[in-house]
Amino acid sequence: MNNNTIFPSFSVILIFLSLSVIGFGLLPLLSIQWLPSGDSASITVWFSWANTSPEVIEQEVITPLEGSFSLVQGVKRIYATARNGSGNIQLEVARGGGYGFFFALKLHQK
Repeated sequence: MNNNTIFPSFSVILIFLSLSVIGFGLLPLLSIQWLPSGDSASITVWFSWANTSPEVIEQEVITPLEGSFSLVQGVKRIYATARNGSGNIQLEVARGGGYGFFFALKLHQK
């Protein structure tokens, strides 16, 4: 055994175990929120189409997507923005639903 060590290994293990027990004891006191508060969530779809006017983006992209998304149950509001060469659609949906499959199905049907 090396006598030049600052802390013997038994002391290090004992300190580690003590701190671990204290940490696990304090764990229930942490305020961890597994699900965000509120009754709705949002999904944002971003897209780009180079050298395209906002009017064309609205007519060719936003309007068909809004029509598809409006058919999905649980969608509360739809916000859309068209800019030169890009745009986005934000959907406000009710919590508690698995909408991924339905969004994919509606988009595929278009």
